[in-house]
Order: sequence, then C-alpha cells, then structure tokens
Amino acid sequence: MKKNYLFIFFLISLFTNSILIVNNVQNENLKPLNTLNSSYTSRKISFSGYDWTVRTSQGALQGPGPNLFNDSEDSVWLDTNDYLHLKIRNDSLNWYCAEVYSDLSFGYGTYIFKLASGFENLDINVVVGLFTYLDDEHEIDIEYTRWGDTNLENGQYVCQPYYNAGNKYRYELEETGQASIHAFTWCENYIKFETELGSTYNGEDNQQISSWFYTGDDIPEPSTERVHMNLWLFQGNAPTDETACEVIIKEFSFMPSDCDDKIPWHISSSSISIIVIFSICAISYLYIRLKQKTKIY
Repeated sequence: MKKNYLFIFFLISLFTNSILIVNNVQNENLKPLNTLNSSYTSRKISFSGYDWTVRTSQGALQGPGPNLFNDSEDSVWLDTNDYLHLKIRNDSLNWYCAEVYSDLSFGYGTYIFKLASGFENLDINVVVGLFTYLDDEHEIDIEYTRWGDTNLENGQYVCQPYYNAGNKYRYELEETGQASIHAFTWCENYIKFETELGSTYNGEDNQQISSWFYTGDDIPEPSTERVHMNLWLFQGNAPTDETACEVIIKEFSFMPSDCDDKIPWHISSSSISIIVIFSICAISYLYIRLKQKTKIY
C-alpha cells in the first residue's frame, strides 16, 4: 500500500516540476527589470488627443537595455497623417532608442494601441513596448520582440513582475500587411489582453490573433502610472543587420470602464494545472482500488 501512495506522489511531483521548468526557461528570455530614470526634456508632442513627453537619457545609458534615448525629431515625430513614428537610429557613434509617455494617468479602463503593419518582423534585438508604468513591479505590458532568440514567439503579454509564475503569455503575430489593434482592459480583479487585425477595436470584421486573461496576485492599483510607447534594443545590443528601424503607431485611445469586479469566465493556465493534477490523482486512486479488488476476488 505504501508503494501505491509513493507512486501517486511521484506523478504529482513530476507534473509540478515540469511546469516550473517551462516557466523558468521562458523567464530567462524575458527582459530584465527596467530602470526608468528621470528624463529631463522640454519637448512635448500632441498625439491622439493627448499630450506626451518625449524621453531623453541626456547621453547616459538607461533601462530598459540599457540604451541611449533621444528626444530629437530624428527619433520621434508625427507625419502628415498625425501618426506617431518611433525610430531606432545610429549616428555612426551610437545607437539611439525612442520613447514617449503620457502626461496623464488613466487608471482602470481599456488601453488601445493601433499599429501599422511592419513591426512584426523587426530584428530579433528590437523591442516594441506598449504599456503602463509606475515602477518595475507595477507595470502592464504588451511587447513585440524575440529577445535575441529566433526560436521565440514575437508577442508577449505581461503583468509585472515578470518572474512570478503565471505573469506572462507569449504568442506569434505574423506580418499580414494590415493594421493591428493591441489592447488591455485593466480592472481591479483581472486584466484582459487582446490582439486583433482590423481598423477599429472589436470591429465586426476583425480577426482575433490572441487574447489572455490575467487574474493573478500582481494586478496593480491605479496610482500615478503613465502610458508608455517605446522602441528599444534588448540588452543594448545593436540590430543584427546593423540597420535603423521604426514602428508607426496610428492611434492611441482610452475607454474608461466601470469594472464591476466580475471576472469574465475563462479557464486560466493555473486552473488547467489544478485540473490535470486532480485528474492524475483520481485516476491513480481508481487504479489502486481496482488492483486491490482484483487481488481480493
């Protein structure tokens, strides 16, 4: 009988350890914690009806990366359509990255970013970030990068801190030539992430690429966080093709939400793990009982 219980314990341990191993492998490829130092700049832009500050690191390396961030019109500008361009460029001496952040804090609600096609196949060292940020442990991210590894999917949803199990979800977004919508709905008890092809958020003809519900323990509370959009280099490494690149953000919008505290029905990855473990235990128990009855009769 003792051997039977040891067998059940072995199955549970094997399954649990396999989950931890997968999580650790994925976490190694995620970005290190950001250090967003004060960025002194007088440059402001107006985009999608909101005011934004253009970040500069004033010649000093800063996180994420670390990288040099530049606030010139060569790095950040609006075109004749009022689309926002963020560009990674080289002046023959240094690589410069680009970032803007909102003057306002928005709190609970839906954050919607509409991007022009072309960023899906950026160099493996380039990172596109669409996120809210207060500090390294109070951050909600949509990111596109392969973190320097061609074998990784290029899309990622994260509720920081990234190293806590269950705080990220990866997926693949292929280039289609269409505009894409990237959104997250931030509420007190859940965050819903969505990626879809289309011209408007939740349009009737939109094609959903990916979605994820986060209901973990690290959902931040509204504070003085800002909305950030950036383009930077993983670990400060130059693009492997040594070529400048840019991302075009057509629109940002925000929809306030009453967030009635009801968590939309879904099966989370942690719930699936619990169901599988329970099933293994139940099957093992029935197997043992069946063997015992067979011996008796």
